Amino acid sequence: MEKYSFAIRGYYILDAMGRKARGGAAEKAKARGGARAQPRLRTNRGRGRLSKEAPDSVKPDRPATDEGRVKTLEVGPRGLTVRVGRTAAWVAAGVCVLAIFLFVPTARAIQFFVARRWGRAMFGTAVVFAVLAALGLTLTYLLFDRKSRRVSNYLWTAATAGLYLYLTYALRGNPEESVHFIEYGVLGVALYFALSFSTRDGTIYPAAWLIGCLVGFFDEFLQWLTPLRYFDVRDVGINVLASLLVQVGIWKGVAPALVRGPVRLRTARRAAALLAANLVCLGLVISATPRRVARLARAVPGLSYLRTQEPVFEFKYRYRDPEIGVFHSRMTKREMVRTDRAKAREYVPILKTWQNRDYIRFLEVYPRLLYPFLQEFKAHVLRRDKMLDRARTESAGLEKDRAFVAARSENRILETYFPETLAATGWAWDEATRRRVEARAAKVDFAYVSTVAFTQHNYLNENLVWALLIAGFLAVAALWIVLGKNSGDTILNS
Repeated sequence: MEKYSFAIRGYYILDAMGRKARGGAAEKAKARGGARAQPRLRTNRGRGRLSKEAPDSVKPDRPATDEGRVKTLEVGPRGLTVRVGRTAAWVAAGVCVLAIFLFVPTARAIQFFVARRWGRAMFGTAVVFAVLAALGLTLTYLLFDRKSRRVSNYLWTAATAGLYLYLTYALRGNPEESVHFIEYGVLGVALYFALSFSTRDGTIYPAAWLIGCLVGFFDEFLQWLTPLRYFDVRDVGINVLASLLVQVGIWKGVAPALVRGPVRLRTARRAAALLAANLVCLGLVISATPRRVARLARAVPGLSYLRTQEPVFEFKYRYRDPEIGVFHSRMTKREMVRTDRAKAREYVPILKTWQNRDYIRFLEVYPRLLYPFLQEFKAHVLRRDKMLDRARTESAGLEKDRAFVAARSENRILETYFPETLAATGWAWDEATRRRVEARAAKVDFAYVSTVAFTQHNYLNENLVWALLIAGFLAVAALWIVLGKNSGDTILNS
């Protein structure tokens, strides 16, 4: 008896104990003079059995038809053998997904514990060590196990790790978010291994990435449905990027020879279906605007708490006023003026009560979703007063001039769109202060952009976004249908 295996660039597909091949090209070559025949990848009679070990340079004469037949996967870094069956690989990927979802309700407690004990920077430090450890293991594998001579393998591996480190550094202001790189990096590796049992063409990488993106969407939706947590579009972007980077690292850095040959229609259709599912999730995100969520909360009693949650997505208005500059709002100009006239007396006691209290607590009691006018009015007042204090304390220079411009512009926003509420609270400037600030700001050539109610997607038009999404979905659906009209064994030439 002899153990048969087929080694493919460091990922060893372990075969069961099989019978030694009798006859064939090898024995014929020996009979002719002892010449050693080159082994080829071929399927034996036993299900899941592969022929003798073949070098990387040998490629199958035909597309691999043994997909799904390999029963175990052997990863052997320098003598250590780990056997992973197909079911176990998918269970491992499922455990990664479950761990990510279970982290949602416990994340705040873990963050507070780590921050109190070691400081918030510990999250970023842990990610850096994890990335460096993964880089060291990958380079060790390429050098000693694969004995790779391709410089591109090392360059792509180093570049991928460098991007992870750079993005971790970019999130140093909020280091807890960098933990997503570990979560979705490990998930990406697990998904690749699980898919490798059934997919041997290049669609394995986009398929693993798109599954990771779906997990990222559901992760954020779960956060939104969890009290005291919220949906963050930036976190979705981090999840998507982390899932993408790990697949690029495997594709170009490790470059497993297991993945080669033409693209099968079956796997192409699966990738198209995954892309369509991601477009549906993106559509759900942009559909969850404050007004739609409020209607959903009224219709479903069990979801009434969503009315006080942070909105999933907002299409805000961007206004350019030559007398003010650029500012943003969740309301139209007509809504601002109408609400000012109708709600000034009702809102004044609230604003007076919270005048010197914690602003974050104010937002919790009066969330933006339900009280956009109240929140924006207070935010403009706070920014106006902050800029005026800075203008008074700064020494002469550019920052002082810009502070005067900011204070003037914020005050003009209040006087133009919140006049009755401003007068009723008694927070309007006296005439002397107003003239002094106006005179000083008039000497400065500076285009002011208010940061109140500003987010990066302010510039998006909802109708345009929906048109692009629908067009993309229809294109993917058409591709899926066209591919489905072909035979399941048809191969797309790469």
